[in-house]
Amino acid sequence: MRSSRTCDDCCTRHGPASGNWRGGKTRTKKGYILMRALWHPRAPRNSGGVFEHILVMEAALGRYLHPDETVHHRNGVKDDNRLENLELWVRPQHSGIRSSDAMAWARDIVARYGEESTCETPVLASVVQPFEADCSWRGFQRRHKAGYAVVYAPWHPRTSAKTTYVFEHILVMEESLGRYLLPDETIHHVNGVKDDNRLENLELWVRPQPAGIRASDALTWAKTIIARYENVPSDESNAVEVRGLAPLSE
Repeated sequence: MRSSRTCDDCCTRHGPASGNWRGGKTRTKKGYILMRALWHPRAPRNSGGVFEHILVMEAALGRYLHPDETVHHRNGVKDDNRLENLELWVRPQHSGIRSSDAMAWARDIVARYGEESTCETPVLASVVQPFEADCSWRGFQRRHKAGYAVVYAPWHPRTSAKTTYVFEHILVMEESLGRYLLPDETIHHVNGVKDDNRLENLELWVRPQPAGIRASDALTWAKTIIARYENVPSDESNAVEVRGLAPLSE
């Protein structure tokens, strides 16, 4: 069966020249809008389609999104890409990292979003308690079933009616910091030996902020980390360079 010349022309034309052109917009199976943007670094070679909500947010920011950034629809409608319906979100840093690495990540967030939010640095005086230890805790030691050394310290806020013992590595770090550990802080043994609680074998680690949060919330969290650890000695080799912002261009 012979095909018409008109059909052949339609099949060989692409973009605005095609008879099937609908403005470069298509809808995905999940309900998002794809825009034809061949110039965009996220555009696949075969289609050149980029999510419209990404393009709208990038146009507002004046730069491309970072790999750890996403765009959230406030009202849950996936094709409602009005700027007022979009929020810039950022994924968390890796879980269980050194406080020095958390500081580097926090400074990156502040450098990235500092001009996009007016939140103030949180005051930590209400949550940080000075470490007031009775030095007699040294020597009253026994071994935990998991291999850690625990110390009799009934005065410590981590003790309860069920136990009056505290992990020795926690006490050593708290004595060095001059304060009690915060709920999201943990201690890591550098050499992996659980009862080697020399200060030089201990690292202060911090858990990440909640996953998938708004950029403004990430900025608040980052300023909290900086206020908490800016005076804590750290290894300069762990520093992470602040990533530059790629300018938005077509």
